This record gives sequence, C-alpha cells and structure tokens, in this order.
Amino acid sequence: MNKFIIVGLLAAIGYQCCLADEATHKAWHEFHDQMKAAVCKPETTNTAMIQKLTECKKKFFNVPADKMAEHEAKAMEAYKECGKDDDVKAYTKVDLTNNVNKYVLMGWCGKGFHKCVHEKYQKAKAPHIKARPSPGDAR
Repeated sequence: MNKFIIVGLLAAIGYQCCLADEATHKAWHEFHDQMKAAVCKPETTNTAMIQKLTECKKKFFNVPADKMAEHEAKAMEAYKECGKDDDVKAYTKVDLTNNVNKYVLMGWCGKGFHKCVHEKYQKAKAPHIKARPSPGDAR
C-alpha cells in the first residue's frame, strides 16, 4: 500500500512533468505506463487503494478543507464529459457510487480519458504555452 501512496503523490504532479523537458516528459510516460499496469487490475483494485491515491492528490494540491467541496465539484464537472462508466464497470471492488473514486479510477484505467481531459486543458490554457501530447496518448 505504501507504494500506492508514493505513486499517488507522483501522479498528482503528472501534468507539471509533461510540461517539462523531453527527458522528464519521457520519464512521466514510463511512470504512467507502470502505474496503469499496477492499478488497472479489476480483480485486485479496491476502494481503499483508490482512496489512498485520492488522499495523496488532495495533500499535494493542499486545498483547505472548507474549499475541498468546491475544488472537487470543479474537477468532477470537467471529468464528466470524458468519463465512460463502461470503462470501469469491471472494478466491482471499488465503490463506483462515489464520483471521486470513479473519476480517479477512470483517470488511470479509462480508455481515452486522459486524451479527453488533456484536450480540455489545452483548450482552456493560455495560447502562448506549447502544446504537449497527453500522458495517455500512445507513444
């Protein structure tokens, strides 16, 4: 479980890594592939594992408790259009009635999820920032 705590923290900084130099960008892709292989196992991935990843991400972003609901609502709104329930329905050990769990799981295991979120991010950011491929894109 400690491996997932460390990995969750690293996952939270993924997009920042993608905006770095090519070597860091490549390292992020390799990390993402390894993490996806570890998390995307419907027979073993469970709610506790997903919640640990979520907690690490919350700690990384350091959002005050009184602002957390607003922060999560904004993230969920952005993710709604990209997530497909069919991508995660095999994960019967994860509480998918909890949207945070569902979207964290989709973030790792959803087909096309990263590409969709990345495209939304690219459209929303300043035009002077160089576009990079999504961490979920094939290399």
